[in-house]
Amino acid sequence: ELPIICSRIAGNVDIVTHEQTGLIFNRANEQQIEEQVEYAINHPQEMKIMAQKLCNTVQTDYRRENIWQNMLATYNSLLNLSSK
Repeated sequence: ELPIICSRIAGNVDIVTHEQTGLIFNRANEQQIEEQVEYAINHPQEMKIMAQKLCNTVQTDYRRENIWQNMLATYNSLLNLSSK
């Protein structure tokens, strides 16, 4: 449940929603990084709420069991395609 400030790159943007579950800045944009850190320092309660939302999202949507089931379904699908 830690507040997130991350760059706008693949992976990060798949999990973090700007100003809902964390703060996102454009890669290599020093001004945006500074603005996001400043916002986080000045709004600790909002950052805490975002962190809790993100933690809930990760625990719900990214459970290992779900990922394993999706991987198994993909493997089975690929095996079925290759046997035809």
